[in-house]
Amino acid sequence: MLPLDEVLSIMGTMTEIADQIGLKFEKFAE
Repeated sequence: MLPLDEVLSIMGTMTEIADQIGLKFEKFAE
């Protein structure tokens, strides 16, 4: 198991990346 703060930082990074991808897809969808 990873330390909790490390897990949270990884999840935060993944969320940021997902947001960036989501914004790109929204622009393509227009």
